[in-house]
Amino acid sequence: MSVVYCLLFPDNSIEQVNNLVVIHLPTQFRNQLDIGDYPYPFWHSSKKWNSYQQSTELLLFLEQGKLKGALRSAVVDPQRPKVNHAWDGKWVWTDTHGKQPSVTLYTRLFSPSNPDIAKVDAAYRAFEVKLRQNACVICHSPDNASKQNPLLILSYPNQALSLRHETVRQIKEKRMPPPSGIFDDQERQQLIELAQTFAQAGDQALAYEGEKITSGKN
Repeated sequence: MSVVYCLLFPDNSIEQVNNLVVIHLPTQFRNQLDIGDYPYPFWHSSKKWNSYQQSTELLLFLEQGKLKGALRSAVVDPQRPKVNHAWDGKWVWTDTHGKQPSVTLYTRLFSPSNPDIAKVDAAYRAFEVKLRQNACVICHSPDNASKQNPLLILSYPNQALSLRHETVRQIKEKRMPPPSGIFDDQERQQLIELAQTFAQAGDQALAYEGEKITSGKN
C-alpha cells in the first residue's frame, strides 16, 4: 500500500496519560497521489477528506512497551494546501486505461527481487475466491454495509495482507461472518487453511523486506 502520510520524526514528542504512553508524530498528508494509490476514496465525504488533508499528527498509544492503537489527531491546520476530488459514487475504480489501480498489485508492495511475491499472489487469489463464496467482502468493503466499527477492509490484496492474521483468528473463533461464523465445519476449515497459507506467505514476503514479524501463531 502506498504510504499516504509522511511522518516527520524529528519533531515527535512523548507524554504519559494514565497507563498509556502517547507518541505524537507530526505528519503531512500526501494528497497529490494518484487516486488509485489510496486504500479507498476518502473523498466520498468532503469532511473526511479535508480532515485528512488538514491533519497535523498521528497519535500512537503504547501500554507496557506494546503498541495498542493509533489515531489521527483531532488537531488540524486549515491553512494546509488542499486538493479537491469529486467522488463519482464508485468504491472501486479504474484508471483512464480501464485498469485497476496499482495499489491492488503485490508487485508494487515488495522489492522486485522478493522471491515470495508469486506465492503471496497465488495464496491470496485462492483465499479470495473462498471469501467471495462466503460473502465475506459484502461486510469488509468501503461502503461498510454492515456498519463495522472499526471497518476492516478486504476489498484489495494489500488490505487483506495487513489483516492476514486477524482474519484467521476471527474465522477460527467463529466471529466471521457474524453472528456465529460459517455453519458448515468443512467449509470453515477449508477457509481457515487458505487463510493460514496466505498469512504464512505474507509473513515470508514481509520478512524478506526486513519487517519484523511479531504476530502470533495461527
